[in-house]
Amino acid sequence: MTGRWSRRGKGLAKYENETLEVVFGPDEKRIPNVYIRALALDGDGALILGTFTGVARYDGREPVTLLDLLKDGYSSHRLLTLAIGPDNQIWIGTDRGLLASNASGWELFTTADGLLTNAISALHIDQYSAVWVGGGGSNFDGGGMLQIVP
Repeated sequence: MTGRWSRRGKGLAKYENETLEVVFGPDEKRIPNVYIRALALDGDGALILGTFTGVARYDGREPVTLLDLLKDGYSSHRLLTLAIGPDNQIWIGTDRGLLASNASGWELFTTADGLLTNAISALHIDQYSAVWVGGGGSNFDGGGMLQIVP
């Protein structure tokens, strides 16, 4: 997908060919939430929207919800960041752990699995498909960096 994308207060706008277009406005119901916190492109060039309460894939025509935290068993989680690996696996940092997509849905990792904190505030996937996880949101929830090697 070409153009420049912009997160707004509520929704998403696209700037292309000297034209600003509101793609998802403040009353949008086709995505999990209008508060967009993170953006990424998947291997097919579709835009992955990380919203406050879920994730949607937008191919330029219609959004498809991939995860709705409120409906899919993660109602106490809030999305903070996301990243996509070269295999199109989606990693989601939340305030209560790390979610990873897999063939059967989503897998949750927390401090019980070895994370340094459950507040995942930064994610990066390097050229070797290793996932770098940064965490911590305050002085009360710990923090640090962890590398997950495939």
